[in-house]
Amino acid sequence: MDVSVIIPVYNNREEFERSLYFLSKQQVRESLAYEVIVVDDGSSEPIRQIAEKYQSKLPNLRYIYLERTPDSNRSRTRNTGIQASTGSKLLFLDCGILVPPNYVESVAGLLEGRPELVLLHYILGLFAEVNENEADDILRLTPESFEQFCDKMKYTANWEDYRAVSFESVQNDLDQLPAPWVLGWSGALSTSRELVSRTDGFDESFREWGAEDIDFSYQLYRNGGSFQATEHIKTLHLPHEVTNNDENKMRSSLRNKFKIHQKNGDFDTELYPFCADMYYNQLMGKYNRLLTKYFTPTYSESLMNELNTRYLSNGEGRSLLVGSDSHSVIQTLQTTHVFLQNKSIYEAYSQTFKDKNIVYALGINTFYEKHFFDVAIMTDYYRMSSLPMLLFMFKELLRISGKLVVIHTEDHHCFESGAGWLTWDQVTPFLRNYGFTFEKVEQSGRHSIMEITSSVSLQRMSTADLLTVYYMSL
Repeated sequence: MDVSVIIPVYNNREEFERSLYFLSKQQVRESLAYEVIVVDDGSSEPIRQIAEKYQSKLPNLRYIYLERTPDSNRSRTRNTGIQASTGSKLLFLDCGILVPPNYVESVAGLLEGRPELVLLHYILGLFAEVNENEADDILRLTPESFEQFCDKMKYTANWEDYRAVSFESVQNDLDQLPAPWVLGWSGALSTSRELVSRTDGFDESFREWGAEDIDFSYQLYRNGGSFQATEHIKTLHLPHEVTNNDENKMRSSLRNKFKIHQKNGDFDTELYPFCADMYYNQLMGKYNRLLTKYFTPTYSESLMNELNTRYLSNGEGRSLLVGSDSHSVIQTLQTTHVFLQNKSIYEAYSQTFKDKNIVYALGINTFYEKHFFDVAIMTDYYRMSSLPMLLFMFKELLRISGKLVVIHTEDHHCFESGAGWLTWDQVTPFLRNYGFTFEKVEQSGRHSIMEITSSVSLQRMSTADLLTVYYMSL
């Protein structure tokens, strides 16, 4: 079999029937063999009867029914479809997605001979709230009028694919983005069986709403996937009633985003729970171009000596530097570990500083044990963060270190960072509100050495729960 179209379904019988109808009108060459695998995740609606109705129009349609259990989830449904399929090319479609008549033929052609390719198809109307006229247009929509309708609607605010600007910014060559996987919605995604076989499929521990498809896309990316958007192959999402409220979705999506990082432990995923999906590539691009030396002040030799004497003089234990890529600072401060966020600098310094552990991390969501470090030292770099980001960074650094030390240079203003450069008066009220305390222990010239502590209740709260509390307070 050349192509397998995999459709998970749970109720939504009207949307399901329209999806099958549009698939039944595919125009494919006789030599291209394709099958449609429908996996019913325990529907109470007559999904089986609809599938049987279309078996004469889609001869290679297979219907699989899964009993509804507490473990039922989208990942299990899609994995069942993968296991039951026989095609060398796997086309994932959600129930309620309509496709053009040339969909199977066009996707198969793009994937031919390119097993590493991951195609993200434009999905129009995923979040659409349709008016009466648009609802009538959708009811009248046919396979023959599909492309004309999509061309008319693709740049309207209600119907445009939210990812379109990201796609167009790199002319659909998503490998130019630092994190193309974050755009990998499985509602309309296609790739090869060969690439999928390098992964563990969809993670079935994702039982709540959200991010299981992003996790799958990340696994494709980690295993050599090359991402491309298909502007010329558009799909349409049929609007339907949403059963989950926004607050529940946000909470479950946040939990799943943290789970993605817990599985992988990369800087690629460390920031993911803290950033809107559509901005994530811009954020990662910023960090991968960041040179902190040009934002932070020049630190005097006397300050370095004071820090070494006060916190690093015994030469034992583990210590951490956060917020400097200055060769002189890294060389002079006697820390055992350094966190860097610029991938190129990280790779270069990993070779330069053989006596130190150079780590590609921000320090906001790490895998180190409690008090793994005796001390963590952060430069004025913290003043480049947003206040919410600083909240989570300080909390994490206090978790993984016995003591958190911050260098603050009051008379230094970084013009390159513009209005984002935080003052001490901005930082302290916000963080005190979340249980942090500050003590100035030394003045070294123009530099203050501050020690930061936090309340026991804050440290007991998970980062995921704290992030939810913060979002709920907005």
